Amino acid sequence: MGSIPREFLPPKEYLPRRIFTIPEFQYPDKLNIVERLYENVKDWKKTALYYGDQKITFRELKRQSNKLANALKAIGVGQNDRVMIKLPNCPEFLYAYYGCWTIGAVVVVAPNLLRKEEIIYRANDSEAKVLIVSSSTWPELPECTPEFKTIEKIIVVGERKEGYLFYDDLVGNESDACDIADTDKFHPALLLYSSGTTGKPKGMIQDSVFLFVSGDTTRMIAGSLDEHDVLGGAPPFTFPLGSSFPLAQARTGCAISIVDRPTAEEMFETIEKHRITVLSNVPTMYRMMLQVADAEHRYDLTSVKCFMSAGEWLPGNVRREWIKRFAKDIIDALGCGEMTWLFAHPHWSPDDKSDSTGKLLPGFRMRIVDEDFNDVPVGTYGEVLIQGPTGTLYWRRPEIQEKAVYNGWNRIGLVGKLDEDGYFWLKGRVDDMIVTSGYKVAIGEVESTLMRHEAVLEAAVVASPDEVRGNVIKAFVVLRKGFEPSEALIKDLQDHVKANLEPYKYPRKIEFVESERLPRTLSGKIKHHELAELERRK
Repeated sequence: MGSIPREFLPPKEYLPRRIFTIPEFQYPDKLNIVERLYENVKDWKKTALYYGDQKITFRELKRQSNKLANALKAIGVGQNDRVMIKLPNCPEFLYAYYGCWTIGAVVVVAPNLLRKEEIIYRANDSEAKVLIVSSSTWPELPECTPEFKTIEKIIVVGERKEGYLFYDDLVGNESDACDIADTDKFHPALLLYSSGTTGKPKGMIQDSVFLFVSGDTTRMIAGSLDEHDVLGGAPPFTFPLGSSFPLAQARTGCAISIVDRPTAEEMFETIEKHRITVLSNVPTMYRMMLQVADAEHRYDLTSVKCFMSAGEWLPGNVRREWIKRFAKDIIDALGCGEMTWLFAHPHWSPDDKSDSTGKLLPGFRMRIVDEDFNDVPVGTYGEVLIQGPTGTLYWRRPEIQEKAVYNGWNRIGLVGKLDEDGYFWLKGRVDDMIVTSGYKVAIGEVESTLMRHEAVLEAAVVASPDEVRGNVIKAFVVLRKGFEPSEALIKDLQDHVKANLEPYKYPRKIEFVESERLPRTLSGKIKHHELAELERRK
């Protein structure tokens, strides 16, 4: 059994305080998510994974996961070793998740669309020992291998590649029985990297408790989730939202619908085909689905009991349009890769709360503070501090870990407020502030206001240098179908912001763009720092 170097883990003096205040978050000291998954399976012949026309039972899921676990052990992978997974959404991805956790290895996820520099960065920063990769994204791998410092074996899924281990051969003759590693509840199990919207991605450690809390909070948000449910959606398993799918499965015995990078039409078709009961998507996918004409009549969505949205703020107008067309609400959930889900919007909340982010989940507590960490009054914006059963744990970044925790409280980088009814209103990120004429303006506040206009599909706000004001606010706007760019529309959008925010917060510059022109992270979030850099260069 290997060990993780002490310097890779957060310094003890900068650890957050973790609280376990409700029965749902009471976990035993010895904890392995695979063991709990098998305990929750009531019928081994039941479908565990839907993938296209395939129906994979829990018995087959266990067999394939164990075969891979034994294959990894045979090539030298042990407890605490890091295994990097770079695959599209497919059954082998979930076999790799469960196979690694079976033997106590740490999963390092790498988005399937990562380019050369970021592949090398994640592999070397995590000191991964093995890389499991798809042949569909192979072309850049030979260029990366000379720069890998610790990877000893590369396993290819899909088509054979000369000189590398082939997945089917590797698992073919292995036993389908494997002992489950004896891990404790704070054992590092998953290493995710931040999306890089504000700089170089940071490794975020998710231990066994984190995995269980993620599964349990998903169940809370959905209202109910059990072995009769089918959890589906478009998010890649390499991102926090997608990684919650197997965690929810392990906690409930539900099935998972697997789809890789679907169009809006394909998402509707998958709901019908797999009879998805809980659909979880990012807001962009819901906006795309709303662009499908007559979808409410063309597709059968009667199987879905819960629509969930996460990954970024869901505008109230999207929820309202979804309710109008499909007669079902979308639960907006907000969290972060460092702490899992934190807020969720109740079903059928009052219309005047539809642009809020809902209420704090049970088991977590929050403070909203000023620059001196003093609590602010209800209705006042401030920095958000959180405590719960999870906490911010950065990999090999002690200087960032120190800034991420204050007196045991997690500083999750958000600015928001609580209203008198306990609803949370997100204003933006602490580091997403524009200073113009001496005023500080949160870009998220301007963006959310713009997206409440009927013409706006997406908006990205950045600082544009100005000789007089230092900076002015500039908005890049993607229009909905049926609206055309014009000077009159620019003025209408500016007046809309002035009418809903303090007048100095309106965008003095507006540029209409196509959605494809906006720089994005692999999870679809807009890279504001790249847009801001383009403005500075101009």
